Amino acid sequence: MITQNPGLFWGIVASMYIGNLMLLVLNLPLIGMWVQLLKLPYNILFPLIILFTIIGVYCSSNNVFDVYGMIAFGVIGYFMRKLGYEPAPLVLAFVLGPMLENNLRKSLILSKAISSLACSARSRRHALRWRSCFWSVRCCRRCARSAHWSRWMRVLSGIEAGSALHDQR
Repeated sequence: MITQNPGLFWGIVASMYIGNLMLLVLNLPLIGMWVQLLKLPYNILFPLIILFTIIGVYCSSNNVFDVYGMIAFGVIGYFMRKLGYEPAPLVLAFVLGPMLENNLRKSLILSKAISSLACSARSRRHALRWRSCFWSVRCCRRCARSAHWSRWMRVLSGIEAGSALHDQR
């Protein structure tokens, strides 16, 4: 886009700068109002946030299904947060998933056989690396949750090396 339409590209960049300057000019005098808004009790602020998000989703496409989708993803996000899952890998999966799917489809078309993905030595090495990476992350999480993790980290770092050797004798 930069080489084919440089005027359009730099116009978009300039409009972003102008928009940021306008936001700065508008929001600096209103900082006090935004602080007062955040002082509202949570039981008033939360329903207002939900109401405005539902209105925004419905107005963007005039489709009730989008509102149900937003509510479903909100519930999924709530349970993911309660269960301790990180949202970043899920976002990466949504962004990179279609690209991975397209490239897998292209590689299968080029190889003309699905067995080429599982039979070559290179693919077995990559599968073994991914498997070992997955298990090492899982074991590190298990160790981090255990009560003795901090003691073992101090022993491994040499802080309690003398006392650990003394305990073994």
